[in-house]
Amino acid sequence: VIETFSDLTPRQMELVHAYTTEPDRKSVAEALGVSDSTIKNSISRLLQSFGYDSMRLVVAKYQEYQKVLEELGQAL
Repeated sequence: VIETFSDLTPRQMELVHAYTTEPDRKSVAEALGVSDSTIKNSISRLLQSFGYDSMRLVVAKYQEYQKVLEELGQAL
């Protein structure tokens, strides 16, 4: 899990983190101050890099990643 997320850019990490707190793509776009189409494109690239077809799966892995970091004493 750590290797997967450590390869993301800071902005990609912001996007994934925003998905843990925002209810939908449009809310994520508003929270990050970008257009919905920018988020849609970013999501497409993220899903491709993870090999998933849903942001829910990415968010679930991100939550696992956060737990691992907490256990290591390195939570973001």
